[in-house]
Amino acid sequence: PVHFNNDIMPILSKLGCNSGGCHGKQSGQNGFKLSVFGFDPKADFNALVKEARGRRVSLAAPGGSL
Repeated sequence: PVHFNNDIMPILSKLGCNSGGCHGKQSGQNGFKLSVFGFDPKADFNALVKEARGRRVSLAAPGGSL
């Protein structure tokens, strides 16, 4: 199974998604906010899975996700 902290968070960090220049900045970006550099993985999990009714990732069109 996929583990959020071990499998997903490193990808978000590697791609800079949770940096201050992207979704990690204070106001987030395009209505989506992550903690800076993965400081709060629980909040990041909730932002991805629970906010926007869990529609941050599209299984039908993964390239258009986020």
